[in-house]
Amino acid sequence: MATGAHAAQVRTYIDLVSLMAALVQEKLAYHVAGVDSNDVLYAGDPSFQEELIELTHSLVKRVVSMLSSDHVHRYCHSRMRRRERSVG
Repeated sequence: MATGAHAAQVRTYIDLVSLMAALVQEKLAYHVAGVDSNDVLYAGDPSFQEELIELTHSLVKRVVSMLSSDHVHRYCHSRMRRRERSVG
């Protein structure tokens, strides 16, 4: 996978973790008048919360795996070498 695509995928997963954290709240921050939001429809449903938590764990594990991959280490190493050449 190209480095830019790899970084974009990691950022997307991290953004999704933030979304999951917002959705699992018992009361959502924003509401539309006259519309039952997810906090009204699903907040008391343990299976909904469990599914969000499982998805969040999966996303976090994937991000950690991607960040600890050899690809990322090689990318960081090459950037450090380029920086050293430009400074020295």
